[in-house]
Amino acid sequence: MKKLTMKKETNLTFEEGCEEYLLYCMARSLRDGTIKHYKECMKSIYRFIDPNTPISSFNQETMNNFILDIKDNLNVKDTTLYAYARDLKTLMRFSVKNDYLKTFDITLIIVDKEPIECYSDNELSILLKKPNMKQCSFSEYKIWVIINFLLSTGIRMNCLINIKIKDIDFDNEVVYIRMTKNIKSLILPLNSTIDTILHKYLIVRQYNNDDYLFCNVFGKQFINPKFI
Repeated sequence: MKKLTMKKETNLTFEEGCEEYLLYCMARSLRDGTIKHYKECMKSIYRFIDPNTPISSFNQETMNNFILDIKDNLNVKDTTLYAYARDLKTLMRFSVKNDYLKTFDITLIIVDKEPIECYSDNELSILLKKPNMKQCSFSEYKIWVIINFLLSTGIRMNCLINIKIKDIDFDNEVVYIRMTKNIKSLILPLNSTIDTILHKYLIVRQYNNDDYLFCNVFGKQFINPKFI
């Protein structure tokens, strides 16, 4: 008598594979922003690859045609094109890992990274100039503290708006970053300059330890980190 074997699903469409990848991301408790990014990227990829295409048919030619189609139809920078291709590669690697697609080397395009424009010394001196405490508003003073904090720690804005006052450990001169992109908490040192600035800031700010360190004018968390 023939033994029963596991039947593997090998005829998934690209859209079905993408939906499975999203479930995988949610099961890993990835940030909402990361999942939203993948959803948007899938919509963009569907413009060039039919979502009903069987995953098993994907190969390096699929990637090459995808890149060429974007070049012919979208006026985007090479760095943007690379981002599209990288997202497609992520989905293809997931399919390989789950045996929906045969293993092969997935090659991306090579692009020159655009240099990041830095602040000049003069611009930095303006940003770091402490406002007149007798004339400035709390918002103006808070923004100055935020600028110093970001330059001191180098954290992302989304990390910054989720820091609570209780996360600042002045005794050990560290700050606990509990909300990060990869969900792994961080402990960052506070140098003497930002330590002093935060001490004075908290004297001005009325707070409870469970409050957010940097809040809006009503003492609540920023809804949108772009508007501080």
